[in-house]
Amino acid sequence: REQFVRHRPDFLRADLQRYLNLGVLHSVEITSAEGVRYEVDGYPATGSYTGVYFDGQPLSVRVPPPHDRRFSHWLVNGKIVKNAELSHRIVENTQIKPVWL
Repeated sequence: REQFVRHRPDFLRADLQRYLNLGVLHSVEITSAEGVRYEVDGYPATGSYTGVYFDGQPLSVRVPPPHDRRFSHWLVNGKIVKNAELSHRIVENTQIKPVWL
């Protein structure tokens, strides 16, 4: 029963992928310093975040106040993105890092 619960998201994702013909899955990793808050798709996060996204699925990441005062830019797969709120369509495995002043 414990294994069922642990693996259920994988089974549901595979069923959706197959049923809706959603294409490949991509991993998203966000690495940040512990204790610094940010939001992923509207949900609060701190430290590191790992998620699985369908091909072409949008991702939204932002740094809320008061943490936004120390925010400089994002590194998305090594490229600088200066927007405080990151909107990114996932088409490959993606690594994101907020950079702080």
